[in-house]
Amino acid sequence: MDVMESEQQTVSPRRQSKRLLDRQIDSEVTPRKRQKFLNSKSEPPNNPVENLEAKAAPQVTGEPDQQPFLTTPAPLTRQNLTEFTRTMAGSDPIASTVKDTSEGKTVKTKDSNITTTDPEFGPQLTRNNVRHVNARPAKPIDFEEQREAWKRTRDSPEPDIATHEIFEIEVATKHTENTTLKLWCELRQKPLKRDTDYREYLNVQWSSLKNDVTNRISNAKPDVVEAFTKEAYPRETEDYLRELSPGQYSHVMPSFAVEVKQAMVGLPGADLQCAYDGALMVHSALLAHLQMYGNLDEFYGKTKAITIAFNGDVIEYFLHHATPNLEYRDATDPQFTFHQFRLGKEFVTGDYDDFKKGWRHIRNSQDIGYKLAKDLQSQLQAHCNRLRAAPRAVRPRTASVPSNAPPSPPSEASSAKASSSSNKRARIETTKDIAVEASKTAMSKATNEAVVEANKPTTTASVKSAASRA
Repeated sequence: MDVMESEQQTVSPRRQSKRLLDRQIDSEVTPRKRQKFLNSKSEPPNNPVENLEAKAAPQVTGEPDQQPFLTTPAPLTRQNLTEFTRTMAGSDPIASTVKDTSEGKTVKTKDSNITTTDPEFGPQLTRNNVRHVNARPAKPIDFEEQREAWKRTRDSPEPDIATHEIFEIEVATKHTENTTLKLWCELRQKPLKRDTDYREYLNVQWSSLKNDVTNRISNAKPDVVEAFTKEAYPRETEDYLRELSPGQYSHVMPSFAVEVKQAMVGLPGADLQCAYDGALMVHSALLAHLQMYGNLDEFYGKTKAITIAFNGDVIEYFLHHATPNLEYRDATDPQFTFHQFRLGKEFVTGDYDDFKKGWRHIRNSQDIGYKLAKDLQSQLQAHCNRLRAAPRAVRPRTASVPSNAPPSPPSEASSAKASSSSNKRARIETTKDIAVEASKTAMSKATNEAVVEANKPTTTASVKSAASRA
């Protein structure tokens, strides 16, 4: 009794009232209700699709191989169709969301492409054989060369400290991507200072590129692109460059792109967007190299594009190159693997020296992109010059000659043709000479006859006069 009294003294009044309420509920619950409650706890969760299939399944006895197929399908109602669509879309990792008008909810379907802001964008890039910075990319073989070009000093004067202070104030007050894009334009160098045909394009959409990289992903839309115009390339490559044109704009085969994000909020997803842009640029350069040289031995592992992620405070630089896909088995697998390797990362608003370093690295990156585009343009120009200088192939004059038969020597054919033409010319000249001689003979004969006829009357008259005199 002492123990029970001590327990009642230690338990709080609130806990005592709860215990009394539990005892009252237990006394009111009948055994049938208790058993029903326990059975509901042991049943599986209510799933409309599974319950319908369970109800439709017939009771089967005997061997597993002799079990009949399900012949009673679930009723086709709007609720069952919605549940089935939601279940199937939830099991598909590469589906995107669309709106279901039946219940006003969002479900996933496989028809729409993944956007560059979707959480599945990164995994889909990996499935398309694009190795971004977080997927263990390979280092390009010319990394040290590109890094030296990225870190080199410039001859142009650096910005003063007043420019740095104004830039920091603008970064603190710019809170949209459009205003951050203006900050980029303050740091970069205008492309027209390098070449009159080298232009800058803002907010372009690459809608014409369809390849293994764009599989199940929406069109890329970099914020800044620098590239040559179509007029800068040889006219012979116009039809070919039309296939490599990223969109309806006049630039082709770019090698420099920038993804701009809102200031002071980090770079969410900018590295993946840069990986996507860089892979598309390298793919176009790969096709051009294959068209010119027929192989990719000198192409693999070398930097072919450079991208930048920029938000006014943080800047990241990436190099892009391609390698053969070692896991390629058949036509359904991508033939190439595209790599995104980080060149550097820095802050430009912390200190004046950091600001000058970022200003220099941005312009050096532009120089790298311009050099890559210029080298490709020069190679295409040299390729077209070789095609112009190459002699045209001699086609057979008759179709009866088999394709594998050796052609007749051109020297004999030309000599035979020349001899036949000379003989014909000789025959023509001989015919002309004979005609001239015949005409001369005919003219001389006609002249003699005319003279004889003219002399005949005179002779007759003299004979008559002589006879009369006699």
